[in-house]
Amino acid sequence: MSDAQARLNQVTDMLTSDKTATSIPFDPNCTKFPVRNDVPKRPDDPADAAWVWGEDDQVRSYGSLLKPTQVSHLATGTFYNNTHTADIIGPEANLKCSIHHWSEHGGIAGRGVLLDYRAYADKKGIEYDSFIDHRIPYEELYSCGKDQGIDIRPQAQGGDIRIGDILFIRSGFIGQYHRVKSTEEWSKVALRPHAIGPDDQQKWAGVAQEEKMIDWLHDCYFSAVGGDSPSFEAWPSNRGKTSRETSGGFD
Repeated sequence: MSDAQARLNQVTDMLTSDKTATSIPFDPNCTKFPVRNDVPKRPDDPADAAWVWGEDDQVRSYGSLLKPTQVSHLATGTFYNNTHTADIIGPEANLKCSIHHWSEHGGIAGRGVLLDYRAYADKKGIEYDSFIDHRIPYEELYSCGKDQGIDIRPQAQGGDIRIGDILFIRSGFIGQYHRVKSTEEWSKVALRPHAIGPDDQQKWAGVAQEEKMIDWLHDCYFSAVGGDSPSFEAWPSNRGKTSRETSGGFD
């Protein structure tokens, strides 16, 4: 962020009674936070990482509902807050970024925002298989929200999404799962060969790996995201890295 932009933020805050986060660690009491391209970078972090709550943070704002260290930055093997595999398993395992920190912090409570993309797709005649890597782009998700009466842009950009909201996306996996007629039929899907990379035969519908989607997920400052798809994002990734390894290091 430039000095001019920082000064402009100070003036705007004075006029609007907002408090903009401009330096790491962020003050959680701020009412405005930078968009993805303006987040201060730390020189030793992987690209796209922004551990903005400080080196001792164990909780973060944007997280998996399973555990904070679910997906690493694959190229470096680095999880959130500079956590590594040795911190999680093995003789030197410790409690860094363990899920119990969420419990001690009071758990997760917030306003939920459900985007029912499956219902929207059915209404608009968009046909797809939830057991295949159908990619939901931001523009379609935006239209889905508009159809539900929700502007999915961040409140700071004129939309309805507030800092700390919890995002849920229904892509239709559960409904299709319940239509499977036999264990044998499901086994053909569930036991498809798994591999890291584009050759992975485990395929699931979900949000697209695109810059606009990643910007949106970041700029909304969701507390957590989830959905009925096993992977949330379309799987496997078609861009060389997953959205989760990028977004997992946001905050």
